[in-house]
Amino acid sequence: MVSIPEICRVEGHIDLLINMENGKVKDVKAKCLEGNQILEKILIGRSFQEVPEISSRICGVCSIIHKLTSIQAIEDAFKVELNEEIEALRKLVAYTGHLYSHIFHIFAMIYPDYTGNSLDSIFVESIRKHDFAKIVETIKAIRSATDILCGRAVHPITPVVGGFSKIPSKSNLVKVKLLLEKVLKTRDLLDHLLEGVSLDFTRRTEYLALKGYGEIPILKGDICRLDGEIFDSRLFTDYIREIEVDYTTARHFMLRNGRTYMVGAISRLNVNHEMLCEEAMELLNGHEIEFPCYSPFGNIVAQVLEIIHFTVQSISLIDEILDMYPFKSSVEVTPREGIGLSVTEAPRGLLLHTYELDSNGRVQSVNIITPTAQNLENLEADVKAYIEYLIAKGDIENLKHRIEMLTRAYDPCMSCSARFAKAR
Repeated sequence: MVSIPEICRVEGHIDLLINMENGKVKDVKAKCLEGNQILEKILIGRSFQEVPEISSRICGVCSIIHKLTSIQAIEDAFKVELNEEIEALRKLVAYTGHLYSHIFHIFAMIYPDYTGNSLDSIFVESIRKHDFAKIVETIKAIRSATDILCGRAVHPITPVVGGFSKIPSKSNLVKVKLLLEKVLKTRDLLDHLLEGVSLDFTRRTEYLALKGYGEIPILKGDICRLDGEIFDSRLFTDYIREIEVDYTTARHFMLRNGRTYMVGAISRLNVNHEMLCEEAMELLNGHEIEFPCYSPFGNIVAQVLEIIHFTVQSISLIDEILDMYPFKSSVEVTPREGIGLSVTEAPRGLLLHTYELDSNGRVQSVNIITPTAQNLENLEADVKAYIEYLIAKGDIENLKHRIEMLTRAYDPCMSCSARFAKAR
């Protein structure tokens, strides 16, 4: 048994346990060390106004998309219809949430692996000082943008059921645009990173993502498999099943057909790569990389491309929203009995929130399925195949570190994946 404990530079705590027999990998276990979430249980009996505020606490890194997904599920139950202006502003908020998550992951978690420095280099030592200053400025810029749009960057305040409690002024939207333009100045660093990412190791699996028609969707859409099958997001739980495992506090999922699958940036681009903006496509074409991509390390490439794409889309969207002013910040919401569901694209992939509410808008049951929980079975299969691939090549130098790099490529969020209490 080979143990890789407490893999660094990931969100949360995870061990990898690799069972070897006669030089071959028998199985791999991704052991989540996070405590069981009781958040779903806490939501029972709560008013619908409280639910998005509590749901965003599932994760500090991706609190924005958790709140928006929760809001949309409740609006679905209440049959709320939003106006075009609120939909556009909400999409902008979602974009900035993805940008914050991707930028932090790429530069703080991934970048040190591909700088050519010694394995024990810490982040600040592993890159040139002027590059580090640019990275810090970029992280500060995207945090400031989300502060303006959401009231604060972590656990946003302004998005509410029915719209927003407050919309940013036109002058503040212009400030957000200027802040986002700073993100595009990291293109040289992103380009340098792509030069170091090897996609030689491949393993074909199933890839699931929202399908775009004219865009890479984040908040709404049908679900598409790479083989071209498209189905209504309301049928999502009919296509997947939870796997009972006894070695981890995380939930595990597979497709109903028994195959593992992957969600996240690589799946979004495998399904929607033709929707990349011109600037992102130009960056992609500068490297010998093609989508669909079947290397799990391609998730790094996909996140890099999405940083450029979502930034460009956000800047364009701000111009559209400015032309819409003035508009009402919210629409009327009337509680009603029903079941509401929302499937969105979190930074790490498909995210499901489902709520059953009574006629007073109080929660009766909850089901939340997070991206990392869906990816863990596929991560275990990829680690097994990657070790076998390296052994077959006779290339096992720094094996543990390279397995850690593969795990980081998935951008796992272990806090989100911890098994939730069954809530009803």
